Amino acid sequence: MTADSAARGAFPRHPVTALAVLATATALAMGTWFSAAAVVPQLADAWDLSPTASALLTVGVQLGFVIGALVSAGTGLADAVPARRLLAVGAAAAALANAGLLLAAG
Repeated sequence: MTADSAARGAFPRHPVTALAVLATATALAMGTWFSAAAVVPQLADAWDLSPTASALLTVGVQLGFVIGALVSAGTGLADAVPARRLLAVGAAAAALANAGLLLAAG
């Protein structure tokens, strides 16, 4: 078995299945992008945030993603690190950041 045939075996063979897997992975990966906007009303109540602070929280999350994308593109990180590992580390970091909100609220 060559590396090419092993790599091909890891991906769905049917185009519709491949598209469904790709769409699901994209939606799950992008979910954290919108997480701050989804919970701002609850955080504003719990932390007594002003409308300005609530907006800054949402903008801060958005800017974090933009800065991360620029750093990744500018450093060639996506070329140096395998895509699966890069996505897994990024998703884990996002999950830890969201978990940090739970700890901060407690």
